[in-house]
Amino acid sequence: MIQFAFRRQRAVMQCREPSSTPSIICHGKEGTMQPLSPARHSIRILSLLCLWLLLGTASASPPESALADYVSAPDPAYGYTPVASVPGNGFTLYLLSMNSQQWRVPGEVDRTLWTHWLAVVVPAVVSHDTAMVIVGGGDNGGPPDLASDEVAFGAQIAVLSRSVVAIVGQVPNQPLSFPDAPGPLREDALVAYTWDRAMDRLDWSWPAYLPMVKSVVRTLDTVQGFVPAVSPARVRDFVVVGFSKRGAVTWLTAAVDLRVRAIAPGVIDFLNLAPSIEHHFRAYGEYSPAIGDYVDYDIVRRLRTPEGQDLLKVIDPYSYRRVLDLPRYLLNSTGDQFFLPDSASFYIDELVGETLLRYVANTDHGLSGPTVPIEDAVTGLIGWYLGVLADLPRPEIDWEHEEGSLVVRSSRPPLAVRLWQADNPVARDFRLAVIGPAWNATPLAEDDGVYSVRIMPPFTGWRAYYVELTFAGPGGLRQTYSTPVFVTPDTLPFELDDAIGRPVGPPAWAARIEAAFASGGDLDPAVLAGWFPFPVMGQVVDDPAAALALLQAPHPGAAGRALRQCLAVRLNIAAGELGWYSRLGPHALHLKAEQRYLWRWWAHATESFVGGEPREAGIICRLLNHANAPGRKRLRQAAH
Repeated sequence: MIQFAFRRQRAVMQCREPSSTPSIICHGKEGTMQPLSPARHSIRILSLLCLWLLLGTASASPPESALADYVSAPDPAYGYTPVASVPGNGFTLYLLSMNSQQWRVPGEVDRTLWTHWLAVVVPAVVSHDTAMVIVGGGDNGGPPDLASDEVAFGAQIAVLSRSVVAIVGQVPNQPLSFPDAPGPLREDALVAYTWDRAMDRLDWSWPAYLPMVKSVVRTLDTVQGFVPAVSPARVRDFVVVGFSKRGAVTWLTAAVDLRVRAIAPGVIDFLNLAPSIEHHFRAYGEYSPAIGDYVDYDIVRRLRTPEGQDLLKVIDPYSYRRVLDLPRYLLNSTGDQFFLPDSASFYIDELVGETLLRYVANTDHGLSGPTVPIEDAVTGLIGWYLGVLADLPRPEIDWEHEEGSLVVRSSRPPLAVRLWQADNPVARDFRLAVIGPAWNATPLAEDDGVYSVRIMPPFTGWRAYYVELTFAGPGGLRQTYSTPVFVTPDTLPFELDDAIGRPVGPPAWAARIEAAFASGGDLDPAVLAGWFPFPVMGQVVDDPAAALALLQAPHPGAAGRALRQCLAVRLNIAAGELGWYSRLGPHALHLKAEQRYLWRWWAHATESFVGGEPREAGIICRLLNHANAPGRKRLRQAAH
């Protein structure tokens, strides 16, 4: 069966016998590779009008609403059971077993029911109707770890703040196994697999962030329902805290649930992910091993494609920035192995509402280092939370930055202000694992309420710097905030530039696939099968048999010809003959006369096709397929 999946909906078309009516003729069993007899090679694609008619009949959520639609969908699997109560010093911890949802269906994943251990810490005295929820990880299948750092942290905060604190574990549920995945997946491998699946299938219910967010929303429901049964306290709203991918989930929970009053996402310095990940490569000349799962699934190179942009509408908090106007405390590391220290430059000025930022020097993704215990970061977080509970005004910190010059102002006088700096003489790389605890602090003096610094570039290499301000806080706890991190010189030593090999057009690809079916030629059948499924012009090509049928069809009209040419482009990319970051020059009919990455040409072709101009899409894709052909240098004229 050939399945056509459109950018926002999906229509599945059954095979039928040839007739005079335009139809799809399918061969063999779905998902298998079989030689096709010459008499059964032909296929006709429905006219563009029929494609748009089919588009209106499906029901999948568009990416813009996929998260909200998934979280708000009723799920009878939700429920919780009290398991135990454990008295502590000034608090009682209640342990619950919670089912948050059913995710996917049997056959897609080995376990569809998401279950969690939920610890609810109720202090002896509750003075606030705001509760904190800490989003935790951990594997399923074992007993609850009541001695974990998250539980100890939660109990400490509950007693200090006189507020209820809940710690939810197993976000995401893991490990999970999928029929086409190499073994059980957890953490980043699980997330990357689901992002890849979503982009390949144009099915925006796949990203693991969706059930992760729903797990947190169900935690809010559970806390509000359970606490009145064991305490006179009532919970009205929440402050949500999470780190790494659970920091991303913290952002996204606030985007869909108005009960969230404030958030503290930690070490998830990735908003506006597409330019941020490009910056990552251009600084390092490679991708950090920490993001290896996203490299292995080719997530990082596809974020600029139409399906990558749709994925970002689902999973990138930057896409929700206009509704995320609540107070937030962003806690990041200067030596994070996942994210560059100057990543905030891609989003910080676009956020709406109160934003307080802190970078912790000489730490990595765990917010600790050889000279810095994690308590440094935790103390600042608790101080911020106490201020939120008490509705105390937080400082407003403003900065003006030009190359090497940083001017900082604060609405409140700080207790101390320090300039932090670190040098790397050989690379634009400030990971703790690379430079060690190289950050040094220098006190800054006030000049009429202004703190100014002038940073000169080092003789060799790069210098990173930022200003940190410390304030008195409630409960005797100090609050520490900072500017973003800046780097001088503001240059990037590497460039994204995928090589261009020998791309070919539809006839050549049809011959190669046919040879693979016959176990001949230069293309290994298993390698070929591993390239599928993938989307072409908003439609999913499921397998090599479907691709061959499309390539060999005598397509009527511009839409059919465009599909053939653009399918060949995707095959050339899969084969490594082209890359999303291949540099290609202009041609006479489209766009401005400037060099462009292939992903820009592809996006333009997709917009043209979906917008009812398939001829334009076909011309672009045909030229891409001949980027290295003699006499067809127009697309490459600016590349070298």
